[in-house]
Amino acid sequence: MSVTTYKPPREIDLTAPYGEWIGHPSCESPGKAEQDLIDHRAEILVYAEIADDEADYSYDDFALIRLKGTDLWYLLNTSGCSCPSPDETWNVQIGPTTLAEVRKFVTEGEYSGYTMPKRQMAEFVKALDEAAASC
Repeated sequence: MSVTTYKPPREIDLTAPYGEWIGHPSCESPGKAEQDLIDHRAEILVYAEIADDEADYSYDDFALIRLKGTDLWYLLNTSGCSCPSPDETWNVQIGPTTLAEVRKFVTEGEYSGYTMPKRQMAEFVKALDEAAASC
């Protein structure tokens, strides 16, 4: 697993047909939070991502995002096997909420998907703290 932090936060590449699962409109059965992000995809700022680099035919990735001009934070997750694709299986684990609530959610391990190894969780919590310091 690897943790990538973005300083400054990166915007979604709306022209990328593949590989940009965050807020992708092909989300299966989006709830209200997912639909809000789809509708405001151009306003998403990505602060950090966790990706399982060792997965062969599966994925379990997380992303910490915020909408431009707001203090609304989200922790997104996509997980599954090689089919369907990550842009179809993403969901909001928590949000919209405060960054402190996202941090608590991650450190208490209440998210779905696989359990983050302690080293990656520590790196992701560091990314959460860096995001808080940058706002």
